[in-house]
Amino acid sequence: MNAKLTWALRLVPAVLIGQTLPFKFSGAPVSVVLFTDLATKALGNLGLEGALRVGTGVVELLAVVLLLIPKQSWKGALLVVATMAGALASHLLIIGFSGHGPLPALALIALLFSGIYVLKSKAEILEFLGSLKKGSNSLEKKSGTTPIDDAVVEGEA
Repeated sequence: MNAKLTWALRLVPAVLIGQTLPFKFSGAPVSVVLFTDLATKALGNLGLEGALRVGTGVVELLAVVLLLIPKQSWKGALLVVATMAGALASHLLIIGFSGHGPLPALALIALLFSGIYVLKSKAEILEFLGSLKKGSNSLEKKSGTTPIDDAVVEGEA
């Protein structure tokens, strides 16, 4: 993949999401109103506005940091895809789009850029998932245990 394109696919979502973090963490009125609206309409406002707002901010901060680390950037892109899909679904199904300014459009842009990056990183993601599978098999070999075969166990009972 072209190096400039790779950086653009990572930096655009990082900047778009990064610029909203101070609002989430400082309790800016615009952010409090948005998450109060979400908490009220989705959960009956059980006092969860702050937890939703700060929790979302923490996940988004992690995504931004991961996007900026080349070897970890696909993980950040996956987090962006998940959080922005959730944000857009919240706007579409629960709180609506009016009164929230450009946030839904920015979420869509971040989702698209990160989605393209995830697709371009497919080989790296599959390699990581393959290493997880290999890692679990090597743990079984090291411990001397083998997975239980339910058919054998049932046949012996």
